Amino acid sequence: QDFYDPNVLSTVDLAFHDANWLQLLEQYYDQDINILADVTVEGVTYPDCGVQIRGNTSYFALPPSSEKYSLNVETDEVHPEQRIMGMKNFNFNNAFSDPTFCREVVYFNQLAEWIPSGRANHINLTCNGQNWGVYVNAQQYDKTMLKEFFPDEDGMIVKIPNNPGGPGLQYVGTNPSSYPDYELKHDGGLANPFQALLDICFAVDNVPGSNWQLIDQTFAIDPSIWTVVMENLYSDDDSYVNKGADFMLFRNPIDGRAIVHQTDGNESWTHATWAADFHFTQSSKPVLNNVLSSAEMRGRYMAHLRAALTELDWTYLGPKFQAHHDLIDAAVAADPKRIYSYQNFKDNFTQTVQLSGGGPFGQNVIGLKQYVDQRRALLLSDPEVAAVGPTVTSVTISTDQAATPLHVTADITGPD
Repeated sequence: QDFYDPNVLSTVDLAFHDANWLQLLEQYYDQDINILADVTVEGVTYPDCGVQIRGNTSYFALPPSSEKYSLNVETDEVHPEQRIMGMKNFNFNNAFSDPTFCREVVYFNQLAEWIPSGRANHINLTCNGQNWGVYVNAQQYDKTMLKEFFPDEDGMIVKIPNNPGGPGLQYVGTNPSSYPDYELKHDGGLANPFQALLDICFAVDNVPGSNWQLIDQTFAIDPSIWTVVMENLYSDDDSYVNKGADFMLFRNPIDGRAIVHQTDGNESWTHATWAADFHFTQSSKPVLNNVLSSAEMRGRYMAHLRAALTELDWTYLGPKFQAHHDLIDAAVAADPKRIYSYQNFKDNFTQTVQLSGGGPFGQNVIGLKQYVDQRRALLLSDPEVAAVGPTVTSVTISTDQAATPLHVTADITGPD
């Protein structure tokens, strides 16, 4: 059983206990108060789950009459051990600013092939028997997700919520009141998790980038580079790269090093003109401005971007988007709550559309094929990205025994 199978469009029914459930959802927005609903998935009912509206712009910028709210569902609201297919937290997103419903789904799944990331697919949602239409089912960033990638998922988890002028892991002294934009989700068993956060910010912002080996002892540079590379490549508007916010920080308990992870992808695939080194000059984003300032780390960033760029190609991505389009087409046509028109849905896979209702200030949204073609061409026009690196072949490792020194042998040919 896989609740995030991209080839399946499941119907999820929320049977709310209260007759005025919609009014209660609106009333409790941003108060972290759940209302109860029984959740039915593939014929199995899970009673007494907690539901609340989630999101910021996707709530406030909806058309005045829209009821297509993004929802968070917690299966353990009343029954602590209750899970749906092994998971307890679910995000049903309304695809705000995305007429295709597919940006976040493909973005999440692309990332999950390269780095620790949640996965996503589509569901058709009904509320008390009424069709609420197609939703993006995006996996929650939590210990269940982290367990898929790490031997020990019980590390400190910090959320940096959406904020256009986000804190970006800047070091601003030792006063806890100077760090209001950080939400501690799990303390990782640390007696003083705030001190751990201070150590991370100090390393990222105050240790010179030329001394990256020292930074790397506290902040895992290479895994974090992969995250910011992906945010840049797919122009994730809600990201460390763009806002210095709307990302997660996970401190791996095995080595005590923190890693930047992305968490919100509904506004990805939209900015085809971001430079390869987008925002590297902004001191408010020290992961880019300081940590990647050394030639070694900048070179590593460009190498990772070059590797991931091989998949930013419509011959590769086009069939993925088309498969999702075909899976949800009829459901989108029948969606009575959709934010955008069915014509917007059909057109935006290949061409720019003017949002017909809701959206970021009524702006145009670039077509997915247009984005892929234009972004790939722009990045390849950058000599630093287009540079040809060496070829590494015949890699062998001397042993796989724990606690034993190992030797890696490789043949490397090509440019220095």
